[in-house]
Amino acid sequence: MRILVIDDEPVICDGCRMILSAKGYHVDTSPTGSTGLRSIAAEAYDVILLDMKLPDIDGMEILRHVRADQPAVNVIVMTGYSTVSNAVEAMKLGAFDYLAKPFDDEQISLAVKKAVENKRLKEENQFLRNQIFERYNFNNIIGENPRILEIFYKIRKVAPADTTVLIEGESGTGKELFARAIHAHSRRAGRQFIAVDCSSFSASL
Repeated sequence: MRILVIDDEPVICDGCRMILSAKGYHVDTSPTGSTGLRSIAAEAYDVILLDMKLPDIDGMEILRHVRADQPAVNVIVMTGYSTVSNAVEAMKLGAFDYLAKPFDDEQISLAVKKAVENKRLKEENQFLRNQIFERYNFNNIIGENPRILEIFYKIRKVAPADTTVLIEGESGTGKELFARAIHAHSRRAGRQFIAVDCSSFSASL
């Protein structure tokens, strides 16, 4: 995991590098906002530790830039001017966590650990989503018959819509496969698909 520390205080940069390197992270440091932005553009970081008060660029501006260009990167905001309003603004802009200076070894280690675990979970989630999408991609549903191609067209048309869809057909014709294809291409693709066997319910239900 690669971490970037953007802070104009050498003691903070050196301390973070020493603490986090001992935990097995690769740590780079930048003393100004401009050098920090250049590092972000040149390297792929997993976590950024960002000071709010920099000599050249406001930390909030850097946070906005990172959230817009690299939303997968978790940003931990650091400041010696800790106020509730600052914390609220940073979190609204998408900061993952907020650390008030001075902080100790345990605080910085725990904050980075949580940010790293969160990023890993998001990456695993995205990987599983991609697998589901690929599994139920139209290319994986075999059929060159014009009727099948017509169904593909209808699925592409109906999948993005927020509406109820009824699929009819005899047993074994692939109704659930097409239902999963619709779900995989819908706005709910990131949520769970639940298949319910109505024959398992009692007659009264």
